[in-house]
Amino acid sequence: MPSGVYDHYKQRGRKKITTDETRKKMSESAKKRKREPLSEETKRKIGLANSKKKRTDEEKLHLSLLKKGKKLPKRSKIWCENLSNALKGNCPSIESREKNRKSQLKRWYGDGIIPERENRDNSKYRDWSKEVKKRDNWKCKICGSSENLEAHHILPWRDFPEERYNINNGITLCKLHHPHKHDKENRLINTFKELIKEYEKI
Repeated sequence: MPSGVYDHYKQRGRKKITTDETRKKMSESAKKRKREPLSEETKRKIGLANSKKKRTDEEKLHLSLLKKGKKLPKRSKIWCENLSNALKGNCPSIESREKNRKSQLKRWYGDGIIPERENRDNSKYRDWSKEVKKRDNWKCKICGSSENLEAHHILPWRDFPEERYNINNGITLCKLHHPHKHDKENRLINTFKELIKEYEKI
C-alpha cells in the first residue's frame, strides 16, 4: 500500500492529540499488565551480553560530554537517613582492609616479597624531620629555598631501617628537588653526602 494512507492524522507536521481520558485508560491498562520476574539464567545472559559490549572512543566522548555539567539530584533527608542506616556496620575490619591491600600489591610485586607497610605517622619521625631542617637552617641544601621543605633520607628508609632516625642520614630539600623515585634516590646518595660533609659522616 502507498505510504501515508493510514497516517491521516499527520497533516503538515500536526501530531496526534491524545485526550486525558485516553491517557487514563492507557495508564490503567499498563498497571494491570504484570511482567514476570526474570530468571537467574536470563539475568546471567543479559549480564554476559552487556559485558562484551565495547564502546568506541567517539561513543565514550559523546557520553562524557552529555554528563558534563549535570548536577546530582537532591536527596531528601529521609533518603539520606535510610542510606546511613543501611551502611552502618558495613565498614570492613582492619584485617579485611589489610588483606585487600596485600592482594592489590601482589598484582604489582607478583610472587615476590611484599614489603610491610611503612608507617611514618609518629612523633619520632616528626621530631627527626624537625631536627634535620633545624640543622640545615630551614633551607634547601640545593637551591637555598625556604618554602615547601621536606626532610629526605639519604640512605633509603625501607633499605636501611637502622638509619631511619639518624639525623646525619637526613638532608633538607625543597619539594622541587626532593627525589621520589627509588633509582634516582640511589644515584644521588653520594651527592647528598657531599652536601652535608661539614656534619658528622654517615
